[in-house]
Amino acid sequence: MKKLKTFIQNISWCKDYRFLFCKHKRVCFQIVYSGWHFLNFRYRIIFYDHAGFHLDLEFLGVDYSFEFYDHRHYNRIENRFYLDDEPKYCGDEKKYLSAVQEFIKRHPEIDSGYYGRCLEKFASVKDVSLKDEKCPPPKKDYKKAKINWKEVYKGGWSCKSKYVYENCMFKIKEKNKKEIIRTGFLKSEIMDKKKALLWLDLYDKKGNLINCRDDYDI
Repeated sequence: MKKLKTFIQNISWCKDYRFLFCKHKRVCFQIVYSGWHFLNFRYRIIFYDHAGFHLDLEFLGVDYSFEFYDHRHYNRIENRFYLDDEPKYCGDEKKYLSAVQEFIKRHPEIDSGYYGRCLEKFASVKDVSLKDEKCPPPKKDYKKAKINWKEVYKGGWSCKSKYVYENCMFKIKEKNKKEIIRTGFLKSEIMDKKKALLWLDLYDKKGNLINCRDDYDI
């Protein structure tokens, strides 16, 4: 049994190919150790970053996945995919805006309002996700949220619609004042409580929702 578990934990295989003659389309096949579920099925149809179709089947802790996707990120302000050399905001506002000006010089076809729309990213904090598309925006109420961690039994994320089906759940146990332990089928992991409040829906033993995760697409 130990040898089987070790074998499963070392499974890691991935092949990613360009789809026919399409510059930005990719097909990916992956078999990797996950350890979280005995049996789980997920699919997602994504319209923004890495837009495409994602299908996952996890069995005995091993995740078998297929993806047909566009490898580009989506520019939500311009409502199109980023061009190959188009700058993305990465934490330094001045550096980003300077890169935007250089980008405009290289692309005279870009309309005159483009720079102003880039500036608007920083004029409003209504959508923090636009400022850094790599990270979810901070959950403003996580410090105010009063969670009795002794009541928390499980946590994860569940979403069911015509575009997404996910039902990933783990048992949750309080470790100390700052951390919890989340346990799956073959795997357990220590997680910061603040991160858990951001990323996980938390439930009690009766299935009542105690905490709702941030609604950003993470």
